[in-house]
Amino acid sequence: MNSKLPAWVGLGAFMLSLAAGCMNAFTLVSLIALPVTHSTGTTSAFSIALAHGDFSQALYLLGLIIAFVLGAVSSGLLIRDYHLKLGRRYGIALMSEAVLVTLAFVSYQDDPMVTHFLLAFAAGLQNAMATTYSGAVVRTTHVTGILTDLGIQAARAITGQRVDRPRIFLFIWIFVGFVTGSFFAAFFFPILGALVLLLVILLSGGTGLAYYVYRILAMRKQSLTVKPGSQ
Repeated sequence: MNSKLPAWVGLGAFMLSLAAGCMNAFTLVSLIALPVTHSTGTTSAFSIALAHGDFSQALYLLGLIIAFVLGAVSSGLLIRDYHLKLGRRYGIALMSEAVLVTLAFVSYQDDPMVTHFLLAFAAGLQNAMATTYSGAVVRTTHVTGILTDLGIQAARAITGQRVDRPRIFLFIWIFVGFVTGSFFAAFFFPILGALVLLLVILLSGGTGLAYYVYRILAMRKQSLTVKPGSQ
């Protein structure tokens, strides 16, 4: 990994994991009561439902898994690369996520099931936006992988091997963001209800819009740059 973590990478990872933590905790403390930002627990619950012969529940859980995958597919179609790099269409992906979460918020009172599927789709879209940065696997919607990597880095430090400090800082930012977002949703849900999803909408939409404007300005600046010998 690079010798120094760029500020935009750490800030972006924090904000996205903050949004994901809020989404996931919301689904756990609300009427939905199932995780949405990762599919490990959903897959286990799907298998348990099949084993118990609860086919309607199994079908519902399978739908959540498919929604997550379809979100990742849509992200791949938008961005078309899994390496994190400025200039790619992250802004459009994030603003699309904001729209999905807005629809999830609107549908919550009438049909929590629709909310669940929309949030699963949004989580899949976000998680697939950028899966690697300078060789490190980056996941902003769950923390299992980053905790594993932090454990590996800790083992390297204990045994006197070289540790990757920028990677450690990146993963710490993601962990802190996810915990903070989860705390926010759990603490404020009894007061605000589904309004806690507004944090996700503001984070994803605001970050997406800011990045989209940056990308447009950067492309315009590049097009106005006169290359030597071009005249």
